[in-house]
Amino acid sequence: EQYKAMQEMSKQSLALKQEQQQYLIEKLAAAKTPLEKEMARIETELISLRSAMSQIQNYLFLTLGYNVSSEDIFNAVNLASNQTGLRPAFLLAILENEAAINKKLSNTGSREGNIQQCVDMCNSFIYGTCCPAAKSYRTGSSDCKYNGDFGRRAYCTRQQDALERICNRLGNVDPNDPEKARITKDYGMGPSQFQPTTWEAYGFTGSPWNLNSAVLAMAIKLKSAGGEEWNMAKVYNGSYDYADRAVSRADEWQNVINTCGFSLNCPDLKSKLEKKFSAQ
Repeated sequence: EQYKAMQEMSKQSLALKQEQQQYLIEKLAAAKTPLEKEMARIETELISLRSAMSQIQNYLFLTLGYNVSSEDIFNAVNLASNQTGLRPAFLLAILENEAAINKKLSNTGSREGNIQQCVDMCNSFIYGTCCPAAKSYRTGSSDCKYNGDFGRRAYCTRQQDALERICNRLGNVDPNDPEKARITKDYGMGPSQFQPTTWEAYGFTGSPWNLNSAVLAMAIKLKSAGGEEWNMAKVYNGSYDYADRAVSRADEWQNVINTCGFSLNCPDLKSKLEKKFSAQ
């Protein structure tokens, strides 16, 4: 499913770039001065990023259960940036990538129900695209429903156990209630989509369903990969397309942030660009 999502993301990214280029060509044709041309370029990127922000907000509503403002999102990436040194623009691009992947939440409301749906989502036909430990390393079997220590059921049970520990530590009240927590079938939690054992392995103490905690967790995991941003994104998701798109979109976010700050309205765009040009 994620491979298909990556393919669809690439198609959407290409279509968006083609639309942007066409819009920019039309605006540049009407522009007469370098200032007007730069305004056209920034305005084109603003249109694209407003659409991206809306997509991020929809994704956060799905994974958090409440509406989040663009100001909240900008604040979250800035807080994470201050603690990890990663660019806010890069973190926004990662959020945009995550929002573009079609995720479906599914909490059955019971321990056994959640474990069973996690077991059932994998089978030998999709081993290569399903989750870790689907294959039995003990027997070499590709049956994802193998019940041994290294099998799928044991793997899903570990995720459920970790989910319950996290929720218990956070008070077992919504949204930190294991019977109501916003998870996917393979236990992806909140905006970061970290599985419970991963959340615990990194020693995160916040709630996976808190925006600031989730974005900080994403930043810490990205940073742990080391190297340039492309490598961080590649390690984070495993997809070349994901990494390519993250770096490309991060540059667009950065271009707008450099001119408009953390505002996608940028009401003083012309005056800001006039100052920029006069200083050159």
